[in-house]
Amino acid sequence: MRIIVGNRNLNAFQFIVVLVIILGFIIGTYDHANMILKKGLLSARPEMPIVFNIFWDTLVIGDILVILLLLKNIKIGLDLASIIIVTDVIVNSTSVGIDYYYHRNFVMFGLFTQIPFMIFVLYYRRDFANI
Repeated sequence: MRIIVGNRNLNAFQFIVVLVIILGFIIGTYDHANMILKKGLLSARPEMPIVFNIFWDTLVIGDILVILLLLKNIKIGLDLASIIIVTDVIVNSTSVGIDYYYHRNFVMFGLFTQIPFMIFVLYYRRDFANI
């Protein structure tokens, strides 16, 4: 069975992979939008450097753009998804380090889900390079 998504003709497994990635970015969009609604712009983690808060807020737009690109052009969508998730893991890992260093807090629930998702995105990105 073949399924057309955007500009690609996918088999059922590839279609499921794309759906899982879209779902991950829908969850990210919800999480970042919810944080803006609860705390306001540039206030997700006020104790962190402002550049982190700018990054986290702009993920609302970036996550939506990934979803739209995956539906239109899978390769470009996966490229942007890879850049965003790798950067997000780096920023969040750094914020965990800063938080632990200054406050002795070690909260990394988000990384427990983000790191496996990052591995998933990067692993399957290479499979879509030639379709």
